[in-house]
Amino acid sequence: MALKAFWWASILAIFLALIYAAYRSIQARAFYEESPFGRRYFFAYTHLATPLMHPGYLATYLGMAIFSTVELHQAESRKNWLWFYRASIILFLIFMLLLQARINLLAFMAVIGLGAFYIAWKRKAYLWLGLPFIPILALGLFMAFASPGMRDRYVQLPNFDYDISGDDFNSATYRLAEWKCASAVIADNFCWGTGIGDNHQALFDSYREFKFWEGLEKEYNAHNQFLETAISIGIPGMCLLLAGLLYFLYRAQRQKDYLALSCLVFLIICLLTESMFERMWGVLIPTIFIPFLLQQSKGSD
Repeated sequence: MALKAFWWASILAIFLALIYAAYRSIQARAFYEESPFGRRYFFAYTHLATPLMHPGYLATYLGMAIFSTVELHQAESRKNWLWFYRASIILFLIFMLLLQARINLLAFMAVIGLGAFYIAWKRKAYLWLGLPFIPILALGLFMAFASPGMRDRYVQLPNFDYDISGDDFNSATYRLAEWKCASAVIADNFCWGTGIGDNHQALFDSYREFKFWEGLEKEYNAHNQFLETAISIGIPGMCLLLAGLLYFLYRAQRQKDYLALSCLVFLIICLLTESMFERMWGVLIPTIFIPFLLQQSKGSD
């Protein structure tokens, strides 16, 4: 029942975001608005996610909603509902594409690929190895019809010769600069970190030291939860975070809870480029959602 409630909530969230984007579009009498950074489309990225949460968080929830829908689909006996679930999976995937959540999509494809490999090996049914190509095909079709600005976001690559004090960054290069500064803070506070109350200021001081003016002006976090945790409470804290995630993985594998396992692998990959636990939306995943899945599967044994 709770899993189906999550499915309904995910669908409702999508329609609320679409209604808000349509309202903004009607007000502007266009599908976009001009900004100092170029055109910003109401039905894409931050504008689309505005009434709900940051697009990276929303895409993370939608990725887990897809895995949850697969679980609901497998347990469903009514044929009409099977089609609803299949249609919702397509809806969730399209919305993730519109959110331009690249790491979330990569994480999703990685989990799908691992799952397909496992099923192919277990059942000796090697046609399952073609499963990951479905979201890749969807991404290709999206890129074919997307605007140049949206296509550019998907093909952004880090430039390792970037000027950290300049302003010519993309989202990939921003993270290289953030991780360089974050690593310096960790090196100076290796054992116990800077303390939870001082972690942001310590990172901003590092931005100033390395002359990463863009990061300082926009007050970016480390965009990596493992680095963010190490800054706050040191390497022991990061090890505790890893231990907690590994414990969840162990429980999921032991209970053969493939939904929890999929969501965990998906989350861990997302943590590599987002400081997910800096906001309550992210904290809810390991503290409520994952334990609920594990408890549910344990209770069904």
